[in-house]
Formats: sequence, structure tokens, C-alpha cells
Amino acid sequence: VSSLYVQQMLRSKIVVVAQRDEWEDTYQLMEAMASGALVLADTMLALPKGLQNNTNLVLYDSTESLQKLVMHYLDPKQDEERIRMAQAGFKLVMGQHRSWHQVETLLFGKPLTLVDQPYVPAPPLQQGSGDVLDEQGTNNTIATTTSTTTTTTQTTVADTRRRKKKKY
Repeated sequence: VSSLYVQQMLRSKIVVVAQRDEWEDTYQLMEAMASGALVLADTMLALPKGLQNNTNLVLYDSTESLQKLVMHYLDPKQDEERIRMAQAGFKLVMGQHRSWHQVETLLFGKPLTLVDQPYVPAPPLQQGSGDVLDEQGTNNTIATTTSTTTTTTQTTVADTRRRKKKKY
């Protein structure tokens, strides 16, 4: 990820996310919300868990509605409302939709690490504390990568090579 891209996101009051139907809820949506800006996103078939229109993001359904919403939320009279929704979006994404939360949800049905703690930094990789090493000494801890950091869940998996050898 370009540092210019990150700087622009962090300086913006509003970030517009336009998604194709088959790519709804992509990482760009969560990345935009994590920037701390108000996110305007096109309508989706189903919003990701916890997202609510006019609470922590704003949905638009046409170019005309997008233009009106951008002008509305850039009006200084709307600063308080824009900031309130942007902060709510940031807190939700950083508290429940970080990369390790997604892995934990896939494996355990819900996020487990640093839930609803949006201002706590990612947990460091702690070698030797629950890591599973295979017979060659390879660490099989699940690691996930975001645009700015690499984080690790506290979950481990068995030697993936054994699964690859199985015939299904």
C-alpha cells in the first residue's frame, strides 16, 4: 500500500466506497472506516455485522444521492454529525472487524481477541506460547496481514502438509 494512499485516507473527512455487487464488503470498506473518516458506500444486499446506515456509515443509491450527501456532510453545520458517525464506524471496525477478528470468526464463529477495544494495538506474535511446530520446526500459527501491520491470532492449526496429502 502506498504511503500517499494512507496519508490521503487519514486526512480525509469523507471516503467514498463504490463496490461491484460481487465484491461487496471488501477490505476497502473496512479500511476506509478504519481511517476515521465518514464513509459513504453504495447500497449492499446485506450490510456487514454491526454496520448501520446513518449510524456508522452512510449509504447512497445513485450518483445524484452521492453528490447531495457529500455536499451535506461537508457543510460545517454537519461537522458534529459527520464526526459522530465516523467515530462510530472507526470503533466498530477496529473493535470487531480487524483481520484477526475475521479469522477468529471463520474458525470459532465470533471474534475473540481485543473485541470492542478499538484503541488497543494489535497483539504481538509471541513465539513459543501456543505455537504449533511441525516435525521440520515450521511455525503453523495463523498470521493475517493488513495494509499496515502483520498480526497473529492466538489460534494454531495442525500441520497443513498432512491435509494436502489427503485425497478428497
